[in-house]
Amino acid sequence: MSCFELYEGNKRVATRKIIEALGLECLAMRAKIHWIKKEEGGRSKPPAGVGSPPYMTMVRFTDADEPWPPEIAWSLAIKKREAESSEYDWIADVSYKMENAPHESLRPGRMFELYEGNKCVASGTLIGE
Repeated sequence: MSCFELYEGNKRVATRKIIEALGLECLAMRAKIHWIKKEEGGRSKPPAGVGSPPYMTMVRFTDADEPWPPEIAWSLAIKKREAESSEYDWIADVSYKMENAPHESLRPGRMFELYEGNKCVASGTLIGE
């Protein structure tokens, strides 16, 4: 899967032509995501999850042995493929958009949480490519 835009936070720093010229590829992983409802401390509704730029937010892997929030937090790009039984349950493609991100952390079976600031807004599991 080719990356078409490169972001630092919400700022686009490179486009498809630059990324293709550098020969960069992004590892995308399929994931099951459950968005936490507002009544449970989450969002009023899930993000759209489609279009450009992709929805990006901080990720925390639940098996990571580190304090939260960490000194350096990585943002995960999330693109909805389909909603499952409700609008709060998705199958999505997730990926890092930075070359120096910990791409090796995207492994099937890993569980994660998505954060907007200090608020956990979703949980999920990586299920493969």
